[in-house]
Amino acid sequence: MCKLRYLAPLIAALYFLPASAIDKDDLAKYHAKIVGMSIDENIEHPDIPKKHIEETKRRMASMQASLNTNSFKTERKERDGMVVMVTIPTASLFENNDTIVAAKGVNILHTLSRYMKVPDKYKVLVTVHSDDTGTKNYLYGMTQQRAEAIVDFLEDQGVAEGGILPYGVGNDERLSKDSTRKERAKDRRVEIYFVPGPILIENVKAGRP
Repeated sequence: MCKLRYLAPLIAALYFLPASAIDKDDLAKYHAKIVGMSIDENIEHPDIPKKHIEETKRRMASMQASLNTNSFKTERKERDGMVVMVTIPTASLFENNDTIVAAKGVNILHTLSRYMKVPDKYKVLVTVHSDDTGTKNYLYGMTQQRAEAIVDFLEDQGVAEGGILPYGVGNDERLSKDSTRKERAKDRRVEIYFVPGPILIENVKAGRP
């Protein structure tokens, strides 16, 4: 009886290990595959079994509620509510025309990094958008450098490499065709997608938190 009492915490700890059922080689293949995918392709991948969709939605809704508590602007429109998108004004993270995360953005990204501590629980897509001020090549280059700067910062905070991907979008997805200062400010934004990753999906299948 005493032995069982001491074994119980160990059994419980093993039960809740997030990556216990996923082979390292499978994760390596997953990482290699998603690097070559577009934003839209990554949002739709990986597949989630139909019988686990509602539980996945519930968990993503809970994650969204937590982000909202930390004052992040969020929405769940992609994949019928299974993807959480966080929107941050570019001016909150970078100085004008700069590609290095500014001091004012440190606390924001540090708080966000707490949701990425479990490797591959979420696939994280960092997409950076601009207004139409500048040439196409310049805007693509600047937004890509900013996306990579955000990813580098998050990895420095302890976020594991592989499941977080940078995308510079330039001005291809403007929110308005107006060129007023107010509308251009809306276009300059960072959208960070949290997509259910292989660990979260495996946990849902196994009934683990």
